[in-house]
Amino acid sequence: MSTSLAEPSARLSERPRPAPQPASCQPRPLSLEALQALWSDPRKATPALIKQFSHRENLGQLLMLDCRLWSAAAAERPQPMTTLPPTVADLINRYAIGSVILFRDNCLTIPQLHQFNNQLQASRRRLPLLIGIDQEGGGVQRLPMATQLPGNMALGAKGHPPWAKAAGVLTGQELRALGFNINFAPVVDVNTHHNNPVIGVRAFGGQPELVATMAQAYLEGVQQSGLLAIAKHFPGHGNTAVDSHSALPIIPYSLKQWAAVERPPFEQVIRSGVAGIMSAHVAVPALDNTRVLSKKTGLEIPLPATLSRKIIQGQLRCSLRYEGLIVSDALCMKAVSEHFGTLEAVKRALLAGIDIVMMPLSVQNPSEITALEALLSALEKEMICNPRFKHRIDEAVHRVVFTKLRQQLSPQLPDLTEALATVGSVAHQRLAQRIAQQAVTLIKNDGVLPVDCRTQPRLLWISNSAASHQVVEQAIQRINVQIAPAAIGLQTTLVAWSASQLPPGFEQQLATVDRVILMTTDLRGHSAAAQQLLNQAEQQKKPVIVVAANSPYDVAYLDSTKVGAMVAIYGHKSFDPTDPSLLKQLTINLEAGIMTLFTDPQQPARFNRPSGQLPVAIQAAVRGACSYPIGHGLRYP
Repeated sequence: MSTSLAEPSARLSERPRPAPQPASCQPRPLSLEALQALWSDPRKATPALIKQFSHRENLGQLLMLDCRLWSAAAAERPQPMTTLPPTVADLINRYAIGSVILFRDNCLTIPQLHQFNNQLQASRRRLPLLIGIDQEGGGVQRLPMATQLPGNMALGAKGHPPWAKAAGVLTGQELRALGFNINFAPVVDVNTHHNNPVIGVRAFGGQPELVATMAQAYLEGVQQSGLLAIAKHFPGHGNTAVDSHSALPIIPYSLKQWAAVERPPFEQVIRSGVAGIMSAHVAVPALDNTRVLSKKTGLEIPLPATLSRKIIQGQLRCSLRYEGLIVSDALCMKAVSEHFGTLEAVKRALLAGIDIVMMPLSVQNPSEITALEALLSALEKEMICNPRFKHRIDEAVHRVVFTKLRQQLSPQLPDLTEALATVGSVAHQRLAQRIAQQAVTLIKNDGVLPVDCRTQPRLLWISNSAASHQVVEQAIQRINVQIAPAAIGLQTTLVAWSASQLPPGFEQQLATVDRVILMTTDLRGHSAAAQQLLNQAEQQKKPVIVVAANSPYDVAYLDSTKVGAMVAIYGHKSFDPTDPSLLKQLTINLEAGIMTLFTDPQQPARFNRPSGQLPVAIQAAVRGACSYPIGHGLRYP
């Protein structure tokens, strides 16, 4: 249950602030014994501790910096930060930074990451750091050493809350063992736009009730493991075709529509005691029709939710009565940074009701520390000159410190042996595999599936991903080892979906096989090559099996009259949206999909039978395509 936090003004009287101290006199990190004394009564301890803070220390507690890249000099190219440079350790301590976020760049091995998080905690000022990461599962999972989970939409396809809770427990256990105390998950956006470029399969589905139920179960699992779960992205990022990493999305809902679609999942996670909620850099005119002048483009724009007091304070705090932490999404994202300077964005976010401002600026070399100093100096002056701003800072600091004490954040990480035994364990991998298998959804089947391995089928696997071909080839090889050498014949061909023509010699290659498996990854706006393939296969009377490897919406762009079977697996790669070069095949989903396409009458238990249901509605986008409702899913006889 969420714990009530009284307004800071009821507790925190005006008081003289300690004068800034030289680095040698800075307050030392609190010992574990001192922290344990504060944990015994966090409500009483919080204001007493904050009385010792300077303005600068207050502000530092409200910043979440990324420790992603670093170079010793501005002229050098920044490299991934996998151990903590002394300069960065000093920065964290000197400016009393309260939180950091890590990315894929920081994570190499279990011992390296465990040591890195230990170094971060050792650099703290007084209180332990909040150390967070985006480990959603599926498309967004930063840790290469962690158990691959199939993702939220895969969980939504099964619609079984115990699976979602188990995924949350698994994720929480692995993150805690590595030294994290925040997971920026679950995603509680309701994905209702089939062209959504940034949410899509990251959502549990397109139905508010389903999303609410699954998100509640997942966050309970994460928090049961001792982590803070941060639900995102308020007030909802599901109905847009614009990615807020690159531009400002405008959500077209009316107030009534928003209350019916996006609000219910947030209501549910709040009732379930979610530790934090992340704001979205989206404009929702129905909730706040304020327009402001973009300082960078000179154009008038709607106010992003992160900077809107009507949305953060009015809707989230007052209407939904949420009392936990509110964290902004990264302020460096272009939905904000393209229109607001750093200082203005931070001030607006804090005044709107944000408690922790994520990534307001980048510090990647020693010379960039001056920008952080300038930001904090300006904010400190604003605290002195603007009582309303100071009250908001006091309120946010109280909430951050109270959360750290109530959560009993410890600077001591679990032992490395626990991390080595927990992260990516066999038991965790088996659970993830089972979830992936249960999610596979059979959308259409004209008697084409499952393919009997003992009929020696000759297959042509077509996709636009060379890396996925390696996974497919290895999976087919394992099947052949189990059944008979060369039981399944396999050819693979790469096709760029944006191409106007199929590769030369494709017709001849098609003539040598008896079935085609078309693995799609994103057909939005460029399905011409795939449609040509269907036409040629129809002419040669070759059945086509479509595997929608990422978004199930792909089937809306294909003439289903020319497709014998359609399967959705809800994700074929994990990636970092802020750096698409960091891509990794989501092997667990691909293998589950492959094992669903085949059967062996003599050993049927070796293969998977589809049991998932569509968690989103699919609306036909081209002639001949079919529409499918939420809950649609076929079974094998």
